[in-house]
Amino acid sequence: MGFLRNQFRKVIQWEDVPRDVIVYKYPLEKKVEIMKHSKLVVREGQRAIFINKGKLADVFEPGTYDLDDVKNIPILTAIYSWTYAFESPFTADIYFIQTKQFMDNVWKTPRPIMLRDKDFGMVRIEAEGKFSFKVTEPSQAMFELFGSADILRVS
Repeated sequence: MGFLRNQFRKVIQWEDVPRDVIVYKYPLEKKVEIMKHSKLVVREGQRAIFINKGKLADVFEPGTYDLDDVKNIPILTAIYSWTYAFESPFTADIYFIQTKQFMDNVWKTPRPIMLRDKDFGMVRIEAEGKFSFKVTEPSQAMFELFGSADILRVS
């Protein structure tokens, strides 16, 4: 039985993190079935958000979580129930969010602004600059920034 248990183990993680991606839905192709004996790995500089039945279920800090041990995941305890040996009782959306600083983002006025100056007449004004940001509240970012988008990149 030990062999079968290890054979069905699944690791849910975001390893290949592109520099310009803020949010990544795991995986992009289909709903994730949370299998018994799965592990969730959240790396430093990341947070993971679980969405169940369209609602935020939990936000995971960096660490490794054994999804068997629902005592470690209080909010998921209520939705966990294993009725079949290796079947999943529910599907969930899992979003990974980078919490690093995204630096040197460029902004610019889309076109010059025309203003009348008493000394120079009509003047064209343009503005541009750089800014940095990072996500500090993953759940708030989800509600206000990316919603249910599969991927969010810095443009």
